[in-house]
Amino acid sequence: MEHSADLEKQLSELAQQANKYERIHAEAESIFRDLESLKHDFFASVVDKQAGKSTAEKERKARLSEDWKVWMCDFRNAQSNFIRSRADRNCAVRNWETCRSELSSSKVYRTTGL
Repeated sequence: MEHSADLEKQLSELAQQANKYERIHAEAESIFRDLESLKHDFFASVVDKQAGKSTAEKERKARLSEDWKVWMCDFRNAQSNFIRSRADRNCAVRNWETCRSELSSSKVYRTTGL
C-alpha cells in the first residue's frame, strides 16, 4: 500500500512538472513563431537601409550589417529555446506516463494478484 501512495505522490509531482514545462514550451514556441513570421520583413527593412546600386549588393551589405547579425542571434536563441523546451516537455510527459503506467500496474497486481 505504501508503494502505491508513493507512486501517487510521485505521479502528482510529475504532472505538475509536465504542466510547468508545457507552459514554458508554449511561451517559447510563441516567441519563436512570432520572430519567424517577422524574419523576411525585418530583413527587407535592413536591405532598404543599405546603400548600393543593385538589390544583390544591398542584400550582401544587409547580411553583414550589425542590425541583421543581432536580430539573427536573437532569432537563433529563440529557436534554440523552442527546441530545448520541446525536449524538456516531452521528457516530463514521458516521465509522467511511465509513473502512471507503474501505478496502474501496481493496482492491477494488488487487485488480481497477477
